[in-house]
Amino acid sequence: MKKSTIAGFALTILFALGISAQAQTSGFTYQGRFTDSTVVQPANGTYSMQFALFDAASGGGQVGATISNVAVQVTNGVFTVNLDFGASSFG
Repeated sequence: MKKSTIAGFALTILFALGISAQAQTSGFTYQGRFTDSTVVQPANGTYSMQFALFDAASGGGQVGATISNVAVQVTNGVFTVNLDFGASSFG
């Protein structure tokens, strides 16, 4: 193969990859685990949950709004939710 053909092929691949690239969003998947305090075992069932983002591990201020997720399914104490506090919540 000629060098010009190889270069053209490489540019075509780079162009194709550039088209399929997407911007990163502020949404993410969060997976947590908790127990039901009344029976001290992994929780099972449907629970209403609220999520808040803070700017420090302790003593920090809340960033963005509280997200309420009604009807989150919990199995053996494990749950997964999609959260999006907004792009301005992350520096």
